[in-house]
Amino acid sequence: MSTGKRGLRIKQLRETLGLSQAKFGDLVGRSWQSIHAYETGNNVSDEAWRLIESWAAENGHADVLLASGPTPQIRRIFEPPPRPVAGAALNLHALLDEILQSGDPTATLAVENLLAITTQYLRRPK
Repeated sequence: MSTGKRGLRIKQLRETLGLSQAKFGDLVGRSWQSIHAYETGNNVSDEAWRLIESWAAENGHADVLLASGPTPQIRRIFEPPPRPVAGAALNLHALLDEILQSGDPTATLAVENLLAITTQYLRRPK
């Protein structure tokens, strides 16, 4: 991915999360000046990209960072089946219960982050 596209993806991720450059920089371990430079087309080193990419994945935002197109969008990493599966909602509830009851802090955090992003997405002005 070119540096310009990386900078655009970083900006889209930050704006999708509603964060200032300073706050986003704090979260990913970079200064606001570095975030500003990345977003305005300056070189995003492989090291910086990997750092931001890792942060996004660990915090459930990799789908936004890796989205394609000129505007940020939530995309599915796994495509749904072509037709609704009977009882799919019940299966989803059972899966969520299993994950949350597992006691695995990483899995629980991933579910919480996914639900937070989905809630923000659904409540956004249209």
